[in-house]
Amino acid sequence: MRCDLCTKELVPGRIEYVLLREMQKAVREGFNPFQAPGINLSGLTGLTGLFGISDDQTYQYWRAKVMADTSDWGLCFACAEAFRKATKSGPLDRARPVVLKLANEFVREKNGTWDHQDWLNFLERVHKAGYSSLPDNEIGLLLEQEKPRFHKEG
Repeated sequence: MRCDLCTKELVPGRIEYVLLREMQKAVREGFNPFQAPGINLSGLTGLTGLFGISDDQTYQYWRAKVMADTSDWGLCFACAEAFRKATKSGPLDRARPVVLKLANEFVREKNGTWDHQDWLNFLERVHKAGYSSLPDNEIGLLLEQEKPRFHKEG
């Protein structure tokens, strides 16, 4: 698997995901990876330049692809960090809907009660889903938010 921005080879479990709607929102608001510090797209722009395609044409083509895309974006840590800085969004902002969904499933599976080993297993599930850079305490807070909802619905 490769980073969806710089095409660097990704190591499984070391991928950060940006939700499609967050990438599309950032692009609508002017995010341009060809101008964002920390994202190296020189290989792509150099290649397109050989065919007489300008940087602006390359960006417009990329922008259209993003807006037509249907899946979340898997990024290397360098591109994810550059994306966060360029869009001023934190990893939790992007991950919240996914982690809440995982938390809701977990709370239901455990019937609203779990032990430390269950918690560690849940963390592993979140990390395998591509959110290994989120602080454990923030993941824990999201999980704890789901417990009262479960008991209220119960």
